[in-house]
Amino acid sequence: MKPLVTIMIPTYNQEAYLECAIKSALAQDYDNLEVIVADDCSTDETRGIAQKYSANTRFKYYRNSANFGKTKNYRHCLHELAGGEWVLNLDGDDYLTDNHYISFAMKQIDLHDKVVLFTAGVIEASEKKYNMHYTHRIVEKQICMDGINLFLNWHSYKIPHLTSLYHRQTACSIGFYASDISSTDWESLLRLVLHGKAILSDRIGGVWRK
Repeated sequence: MKPLVTIMIPTYNQEAYLECAIKSALAQDYDNLEVIVADDCSTDETRGIAQKYSANTRFKYYRNSANFGKTKNYRHCLHELAGGEWVLNLDGDDYLTDNHYISFAMKQIDLHDKVVLFTAGVIEASEKKYNMHYTHRIVEKQICMDGINLFLNWHSYKIPHLTSLYHRQTACSIGFYASDISSTDWESLLRLVLHGKAILSDRIGGVWRK
């Protein structure tokens, strides 16, 4: 059986965008997939939106016992709720645009040894700036590189959190999302890549709403 992949959707009061995120996650054609919504005690219609998908066996909805805050909700979802060998974090206001993204990523991971991260480009969307969209492609041609080289050249690539499919066990072992800072995603990914290889794809995986 193919490894289980978890798409985590941590969310708080994002009713205007959440359904788009859920639909894009469930549209992935990868066979062994679970999609988890971690609701951080939203006061809007988040629960009702999520419950529309309760009949889908790949979908799970959890509501936190208290409002954890963004970083703690990330950490709770990864360490306590996700069951996948591989994990992708999809914030509740973002969405995936490539229905084959997880399938493609897992095929590429299987071709190499000691991979801990697969990542790709995104479309950056800003509704506040006249609905502007900017395509950020991290490489022109896909490469697999030692993590230390990515670590030392991090700002040359600007790895998006949105498209980062990472190895859960390795991430948990290094305390992923442990730092309660706005850049906890980059801080965690930087530490992660020191433990293996990274595949940087020329694909575009999704839309990141600024």
